[in-house]
Amino acid sequence: MAWSKYNLRGFSLVEVLVVASILLLVFGGLLYGYKFTLDLVLVSRSEMTAMSLMNSQMEYIQSLAYDAVGTQGGVPAGPILQNSTTTLNTISFNQRVLIEYVDDPADGTGSADSNGITTDYKRVKIEYTWTVAGNERSMFLVSNIVPRSIESDVGGGTLRVNVFNASVTALPGALVRLVNTTATPPIDVTRYTDSSGQALFGGTPAGSGYELFVTRTGYSADQTHQATTDNPNPTTLPVTVLEADVTTMNFFIDQVSSVQVRALSAKTEADQSMTFTDTSMLSTSTNTTVVDEELRLAESGAGYAASGVAYTVPIAPTTISQWSTIAVTGAQPADTTVRWSVYQATNPPTLVPDTALADNSTGFSVGVVDISNLSPTTYPSLQVGLTLQTASPASSPAVSAVNTSYITSLVPRSGLPVSLVSQKSIGTNESGQPVSKHQLEQVTNSSGEATFSAVEWGLYEVLADPYTIAEACPNVPHVATPGVDTQVDLTLVSASSDNLRVIVEAAGAPATNAAVTLSRPGFSATQSASSCGQVFFDGVTEADDYVLEITHPGYTPISISPFAVVGTTVEMIAF
Repeated sequence: MAWSKYNLRGFSLVEVLVVASILLLVFGGLLYGYKFTLDLVLVSRSEMTAMSLMNSQMEYIQSLAYDAVGTQGGVPAGPILQNSTTTLNTISFNQRVLIEYVDDPADGTGSADSNGITTDYKRVKIEYTWTVAGNERSMFLVSNIVPRSIESDVGGGTLRVNVFNASVTALPGALVRLVNTTATPPIDVTRYTDSSGQALFGGTPAGSGYELFVTRTGYSADQTHQATTDNPNPTTLPVTVLEADVTTMNFFIDQVSSVQVRALSAKTEADQSMTFTDTSMLSTSTNTTVVDEELRLAESGAGYAASGVAYTVPIAPTTISQWSTIAVTGAQPADTTVRWSVYQATNPPTLVPDTALADNSTGFSVGVVDISNLSPTTYPSLQVGLTLQTASPASSPAVSAVNTSYITSLVPRSGLPVSLVSQKSIGTNESGQPVSKHQLEQVTNSSGEATFSAVEWGLYEVLADPYTIAEACPNVPHVATPGVDTQVDLTLVSASSDNLRVIVEAAGAPATNAAVTLSRPGFSATQSASSCGQVFFDGVTEADDYVLEITHPGYTPISISPFAVVGTTVEMIAF
């Protein structure tokens, strides 16, 4: 249409309000994401600051003579304030120090104490509380302060070893070995930690070079480290014991687990989406109905029914190698709930046991659930059982879709060297680079699998050189959890020199089917995120003027501009 001075006109008030509302939604989402990131960084920094302050205060207390360890106005009495405030990095930390005597049961307690001394040693608890990002946070540290001779006149000093698990909880029953080959005579002695996770070596001859090794059957190990060519700057050096003094060391061990890495050269996914335009996606239904393309509670003269149950039709892929996820989409207004569970498609449906799918009997809320551990041989077809409930006759929850994703085919990479590299450091090399505590090596079998046993908890980089990771499910670095066997699937490609992998999460879960667009002048590509919430762009040009856009139903779109792709680039997006 040709414009002229006779048909040009200004925006109406309604149009201005509509445009303003759209801009508010778009930029409001961006600002919220930016604020969330800033808050997360602020919380992390505040916790590091609090830990540093606590360690400094504890070291100060431990440096005092035993008789001087106490609080002003407290029992035992001493120079330390019970309550004080420290401001650091613009944050005010409230410090509370509790120091009390402990009557150790090792020699009897109270009137049954074998030597009549009920003040065997002192316990110090330092607690910090502070407010950051509008929320109050707290952290505490506990240590025992033992009198110099530990009720003994044999001379030497005392070495105290505290052993904790990954949750910083005292660990009893750990074996602590003390070795000093330079002492005369050489020392090689062991103790087990007591109920408080503590092992004491009283009367240890004063000297340097004491090595400590902490172990427990089925657990990881921790120790001091001598300087070596590979680790010239150890983080935890051998211990020096002082005459008539107490030296304290802290170590952390926890249950080991196995990590299975499956290397793939290709993976084909499919999904089955059920929407509720009518009741054709339901096999049975009680007190539910379909209204406006949503499954809701049925209505009666008194309002909505208090509860209703519906089962989907069977989900039965023609070809399947592995189940992936089930995502239930819906709304839960106040006083309403949606709970759903996974069933084997039998007649009647059979609930999948919790041993195969954790928490399935309790049921899941609206969102995404990983079902990759379900064997497609045992469970070739599934059904979703939906329970809708309300405490108000005027309100009903709603389910709009049930989406199931699965893998139809896998192409394994056999004979491939795979490495797990721990992000825990035991020191630095001559170049100042961290020396990893663990670097584990395996080669994939004919199924593309490499199993690492007795893995210590923590974060691990997963390497499969010379290939590039097109998808890691779940994402890497991989999280090894104490006592919990885990698995990670890597889709590996011989990528170009410049590529991009985008990981998209919504509410902490993979954003299945989120749309990701990468564009720049003369180029535009859009991909849908996999069941692991990831996309991979290969063969792109190195440039810093890209626009990265991500959309996901129910969330404000995210746009990053300019966006740079240089070499192998990985970007994490969180809605």
